[in-house]
This record gives sequence, structure tokens and C-alpha cells, in this order.
Amino acid sequence: MNSIVKEKKKRFIIKLLLATLITTVIILVALTMFGVIDYFRAVSGKKPLFTNHAVSSFDVEIAGFEDASLPSKEGITYYGIGYSVSTCDSSTHKYTFNLGSKNIEPCYTRLTCTTDEKGSLVLNSDNTVSYDKNDKDSYEYTFFEGKMVQVMATLTRPISFIENVETSDSDIKAFYDNIPGCDGMGRKLNDEAYETIIMCAIPKMSNDDIDVYLPIRTKDLLNYTKDEVTSYHKNDLVCK
Repeated sequence: MNSIVKEKKKRFIIKLLLATLITTVIILVALTMFGVIDYFRAVSGKKPLFTNHAVSSFDVEIAGFEDASLPSKEGITYYGIGYSVSTCDSSTHKYTFNLGSKNIEPCYTRLTCTTDEKGSLVLNSDNTVSYDKNDKDSYEYTFFEGKMVQVMATLTRPISFIENVETSDSDIKAFYDNIPGCDGMGRKLNDEAYETIIMCAIPKMSNDDIDVYLPIRTKDLLNYTKDEVTSYHKNDLVCK
């Protein structure tokens, strides 16, 4: 009798394990099929079918720089089980399939390049060299899907360099108000330093204005990737 009971239990356990295995395989196959279907839909520019939720994202305007803010774009990421499908601009239907639950590369990426934190080297009257902490530059480059779309320059100068501290801010604003896509402002940091901030949204600018007014060294730089910008600045700025 005991042997019969043990045999039944053994058969039951085997059937249970087999059923569990079959169920697991079916689930894995189904999930794989869902992922494969959504992958091919994504590469053909179609919205995924089997994702369980979606998260929208928007670019953010910076207060005081409305004209230099980037054109509004709505991105969205669809999350499935073990994968996600993203588009940086919902109007283009350009989808990217990613394994895992996070984007490999965000739509907007930034790169900041600065001079030495100690400031620029100056030659003193006694022929010695020292750092001037009130003379330094910082550039923040913004890329959308790997293409440069915005530049913000923060320029710190000794207060003695500023012709009229009282009117400098309004003069800077008035100047950049005449350049579509750009904004500028200035402010006195302390009795020794003055800061000028210039921001330009490249898609809003004309080619002539880019060539003349954009606060970077060459027009060709606008076509650079993050790695190329870093390489370009390797001798004068630190980028990260």
C-alpha cells in the first residue's frame, strides 16, 4: 500500500513539474514573440502593441531664455516586459527598441566644457604668472538624438573689463533680442567679477546668424557629435 501511495505521489510531482515547465516555456515563448513583434514594428516605424505602460517626456524651457529655448518636442517611451520602445519626437514615428527597462541613450544629452576652475593664466607686472579666477569660460552643448541643437556660453570676466556695469545687462539683452533664436543676460557677481550668459537654439537661427553670432569658434562645430566636441576642445577646455 505504501509503495502505491509513494508511486502516486511521485507521478503527481512529476506531472506538476512537467506542467510548470511547460507553462514557463509557453510564457517565455509568448513574451519573446511579443518582444520580436514589437521589435519589427519599431524598426518599421510603427507603434508597439504589447507594452504595458508608457511615459511621456518633454523638453524643458529655461526661464529668461524663452527665445533660445528649444522647439517643443514630445517624446514617449513604451515599456514591455524586458524591453522598451522609445521615440524622441512622437510626430516622426522614429522608434528605437531597447532591451531592458531603460533607454540606452536619452533623447537630450548634454556636454559641459570649461576652462580651468582656477581661471585663466595671466602675466603679472613682475613677469610672474598666476591664475585669474575672474576670467573663465564655460560652454554647455545640448544634443537631440546626437545632433547639436543648443549652446549656452557662460563667460566670467573681471569687472574692470565691463564698460558700464549699470547698463551692461540691458545692453546684452537688447543686442541678442535682434538675433532670432538667441537670448543673453549679464549680472555683477561681486566687486571683482561680471558674468555674461548667452544661449542660442540652433534650429531657430539663420545660417548667417549662426556664422556671425554663435559663441563658439567655428560654424562647422555645429555638426559635431559629443565625442568630436570633446576632441575639438582637448587643448583648451575640459569636457564632461
